[in-house]
Amino acid sequence: YLLKTKGYDENVDEYLENEAERDSLYVQILEEFDRCILTYFSFNWTQSSNLISQALSDESDQKVPKLKDFVMAATRKQRFERVTKDLKVKRVISTLVEEMRVIGSGSSEPHCTEVMSPVAHNKRSPVLLLMGGGMGAGKSTVLKDIFLESFWSEAQADAVVIEADAFKET
Repeated sequence: YLLKTKGYDENVDEYLENEAERDSLYVQILEEFDRCILTYFSFNWTQSSNLISQALSDESDQKVPKLKDFVMAATRKQRFERVTKDLKVKRVISTLVEEMRVIGSGSSEPHCTEVMSPVAHNKRSPVLLLMGGGMGAGKSTVLKDIFLESFWSEAQADAVVIEADAFKET
C-alpha cells in the first residue's frame, strides 16, 4: 500500500545502512507501514477515497499555488461585497429609469394609467396599505411618518386604520 516516490529507495538505504539485518528490517518496516495505513483507513473510512486519489496521482500533476491565487482568495469577500453593492446601485437606477419611462417624464405625451392619474381622493379607488412586524417593531411610528407624505396627508381623512392588536383582544 505504500507509494514509493522519487528517491524513496535511497532514503531507506541511507536510513538502514548501519543495520546488520538490513533486508529483513526493510521488510518489517514495509509491513508496519501497511498495518498503519490499513488501520487508518479502517477508522477514517470517509477520507479513504480522497487519500487514495492523492496517492495515485502523479507528483507532476500537483499544482503549485501562484501568488495570484493567494491574492484572489484573500480579496474574495471584498470583491463579492463590491459586486453586490454595484448590482444594488444598478438595480435602483434601472428601477428609477423604468418608473420615469412609465410616468412619461421625458416626453410630452402623457402615459398615465388609471392608478397613476391625478384624481381627487374621494373619486379614487381604495388604497390598501399593509404593514407587518412584531411588537415594538415601530409600525405606529412609521405610520405617522407615512401620513405626513403629501398623498397620505390628503387621504388621511378617508383612511381606515385597522391594527392587529384589535383582533387579538376579541
